[in-house]
Amino acid sequence: MLQVLQTYEWFKEVLKCVSTFEDISIQEYLHYEHRGVLLELNRRSPNRTKLTATAKGHDHDFEIFQYAIYKNVSTVHPNIYWFREDDCRFSYSVMHNDTIRFKNYNLDEEAAEIGSVLDYPLKEEQVFQQLTRFDIPEEEYINRFVRTSEEIMSGLPELCNITFRTGYICNQINETNHKNMVQSVMDCMKHLELEEQIRIEKTL
Repeated sequence: MLQVLQTYEWFKEVLKCVSTFEDISIQEYLHYEHRGVLLELNRRSPNRTKLTATAKGHDHDFEIFQYAIYKNVSTVHPNIYWFREDDCRFSYSVMHNDTIRFKNYNLDEEAAEIGSVLDYPLKEEQVFQQLTRFDIPEEEYINRFVRTSEEIMSGLPELCNITFRTGYICNQINETNHKNMVQSVMDCMKHLELEEQIRIEKTL
């Protein structure tokens, strides 16, 4: 669980940049490859934008992460979804000025089934009750996950949901290579931002 959370934190500056691509056309595909990393950004619909980072290999390519923004999400309550580690996926949605709820999903091959459901900030009695039935991540991990998610979503509309899934490769490399990979992804993002800035200036 900690490795997945660290990956989420390391890439937060890249993820925060996605909200700057609001003006790209539907189905427009932006991509850039640098130092063995391919970054792809695609606005799938008016309400969905997807960012994928891939490590390019000689024989195989390996997904680093997949990130998506869903806007105008019709939710009654804001939610935090924390998927189990072997699926390596997080999801966070929030509607400001309301209670945040934490949901720990148990995934099987057919569907995602809700495990624990907690209000956030965490309430000791509620956590204790849930612990008798479900595996819950440590409070430190939940707090870090929420802080990172709030930072990433600070530039997004209120009624919004984000999902983040790490690739298998993120659990297989050492910290130094991880940092190099993060830097390569950030370099790709800066290039895409520059291209988008140039495109916008040409339309003025």
